[in-house]
Amino acid sequence: MFRRTYLHLLADLALIGLATVAAFAFRDNVEWLSSRWMAWGTYTALTLVVALIVFTLAGSHRSVYRFANINDYLFLSSLTVVVVLATLLLGFLINRLEDVARTLPILQAILTIMALIVARVGYRLFHARQTSVRAKIDDADHVENVLVIGVDAVADLFIRSVEYLAHGRIRINGVLSPDHQDLRGRRFGTHPVLGVVSEVEAVVAKLRVHGVDIDRIVVAVDEMTMLETDKLLLAAIEANVGVKIDYFAERLGIPKHSQIKRTSATAEEDMLQQPTAPQGFYRYGKRLFDLSLATLLLVVLWPMIVLVSLIVWIDVDRPLLFWQQRPGQGGRPIRIFKFRTMRGAHDDDGNRLADLHRLSATGAILRSRRLDELPQLFNILVGDMSFVGPRPLLPIDQPSDRRDRLRGKPGLTGWAQVMGGRDISPADKASLDAWYIQNMSFLLDIEIMVRTIPMVLFGESVNAEAIRQACAMTGRTPDYQEAREGPSVASPVDRNEAPAAQRINARS
Repeated sequence: MFRRTYLHLLADLALIGLATVAAFAFRDNVEWLSSRWMAWGTYTALTLVVALIVFTLAGSHRSVYRFANINDYLFLSSLTVVVVLATLLLGFLINRLEDVARTLPILQAILTIMALIVARVGYRLFHARQTSVRAKIDDADHVENVLVIGVDAVADLFIRSVEYLAHGRIRINGVLSPDHQDLRGRRFGTHPVLGVVSEVEAVVAKLRVHGVDIDRIVVAVDEMTMLETDKLLLAAIEANVGVKIDYFAERLGIPKHSQIKRTSATAEEDMLQQPTAPQGFYRYGKRLFDLSLATLLLVVLWPMIVLVSLIVWIDVDRPLLFWQQRPGQGGRPIRIFKFRTMRGAHDDDGNRLADLHRLSATGAILRSRRLDELPQLFNILVGDMSFVGPRPLLPIDQPSDRRDRLRGKPGLTGWAQVMGGRDISPADKASLDAWYIQNMSFLLDIEIMVRTIPMVLFGESVNAEAIRQACAMTGRTPDYQEAREGPSVASPVDRNEAPAAQRINARS
């Protein structure tokens, strides 16, 4: 029996197929569909194959439909654009898009996005009607009258929580906006904005005239952004009128800003303060290059991606992808995706397995040829990574002075990989990464990408001169012996003869 997530995937594919056929019908006519069924049938089948790959790898079917939000809708829109572009490229390679009008892809994308979003909105409304919690009220005196301060996502969260968990027991009588955001007379959802925070005393008195005694005022804005006069006013109301003042953030267990201790364990705040990679033409040109090449490779390599997915499914098991959170540009956490190459951590008896026994035979081949890193093309596509840059490392593996290497986006390949890779120490790698950041350019990026090809095909080699040059720039002594003592060389090193200190097991 299919899991619910795969039923969602099948439903999405059905909607995509219907939207594609509808696009043909709207663009031409229904009679054309019956006479040229081969043209639209081929294009629709190609669309479904591409959509199956893209939506499966992206994991869109794993989201909970009844809680779909704007982020899900934007994500679906992005996936739809990728599917349409990939279908166009494949269709052109197969039959040069015969009998496919130029405006069809635009219409197809619009109808597909509408179908996917409307389906989720409809499912959410249906589920809300079927499962909404409606408490029965035995005594009207038990209803708590509440006034909410805030017109933002936090206030919306509180109001929706009340509607779902305490409908009938808590009544939202209105909303007050911050003084700098005067929205009086407007509506926040279904609730009126009665005034600003400085008018809270008058609003409470006015509601009392109408027979509504406010029991509690929920502050759903950041206390640190409130005026001191407003805080004093709320405290006076709580002391003199008997209305309880409730700070929603504290109820959620979120401490005040003054209570948050700044930690230097990861120093992510320091990283965010560092200047990023060079601005201007290089930055935007490199992003355009990354976006174009990632899209092209995803289209061209999709048979390889499908093949690797099947191999992982059969030999390793699901899920197909493995992810780790690592610091990206400026220390911002990003998720790096790879195909799984290791089986489960425990055997059938529950005993923990060593990593050596978990690595499958096909997994070792995928690692040696870097095929397990194919999903990182999606990281490049969304802008978290670049084709060229320092490899993303776990926080524990970051060098002590990591500011330089975090100035640029992490890369699929980098200067440290083509100049030594796994045969040199992490400290030498850090120096090579720092040298790249200081000297990054289009020509250097092209050189790295060209050097990556023989590295993948024939294995890694060490360039002692590059290591010596990078270490001289960073003011440290190279760990690699030939870079420290020998002449300028650029020769491969036998991995089995390299000192143990130079061999690292963790992949960079």
